[in-house]
Amino acid sequence: QNPIGNDALDNFSTVTDLFKLSQTMMRNPVFRKIVGTNYFWDQPNTNQLLFELTGITGIKTGSTPGAGECLVASWVKGGHEFLGVILASEDRFDEVGSLVGMSKEITR
Repeated sequence: QNPIGNDALDNFSTVTDLFKLSQTMMRNPVFRKIVGTNYFWDQPNTNQLLFELTGITGIKTGSTPGAGECLVASWVKGGHEFLGVILASEDRFDEVGSLVGMSKEITR
């Protein structure tokens, strides 16, 4: 119902939607560079895991009152790249850190 992801009755994404989109987009080297950098066009990257955990390569944070904290993350471990999607979280960074197997307390 809106282009920016604000809460609306018919505006939603599933874990599968976000996983497939991320899987496709990470094949694009320009996208991969943008989501893995600290700043792009003077906009700070809000994915704290990029700065706290080795192996994190991206991708995107988000939150709305209805969705809670969300994070689509990518990481490299043991020579393989993985994607994870966390929705409706109360602590997306800790949850993805646990999923990655590199859990640590993130300072905010």
